[in-house]
Amino acid sequence: MPADVRLWVSVGHFNDTVTGAVDWRADWTMQAQRLQSAGADALELHFNTPGVAVAGDRIHDFYRLVFSATRMVKSVAQVPVMVKLPVECCDPLRAIEAAVHGGADAVGPTARWKAFVFDLDWRRSTATPGGGYGGSQALPIVCYTV
Repeated sequence: MPADVRLWVSVGHFNDTVTGAVDWRADWTMQAQRLQSAGADALELHFNTPGVAVAGDRIHDFYRLVFSATRMVKSVAQVPVMVKLPVECCDPLRAIEAAVHGGADAVGPTARWKAFVFDLDWRRSTATPGGGYGGSQALPIVCYTV
């Protein structure tokens, strides 16, 4: 790619930390190292919603998780690390503080919010949530949050 193009790569996903499907610590560290070797100019830790909203009260200490995961990735990162945090189902300022204390180079609010689908004809919600706000539709919400 041209030298002026910057590659910002997402490491892991919040759901990795709650499903137990993988050793997320080893996986995220390995991803960070490999992505840097492949030429990533920056790394993003993905604590974005709807992960936190879905996990709900299953999280023992979300803020400690943000702190320790940020510190862990920063320990192997030789490029900037940005932490994408939720603004719903948690205290966003406390989450930002945890990321900063963990060594984050930048912090950003979520880029997606879950939607609630309601069928007006049948007067009930669907079994699974629908889409939501994301991409350019989320920009006004992100600006308001910031």
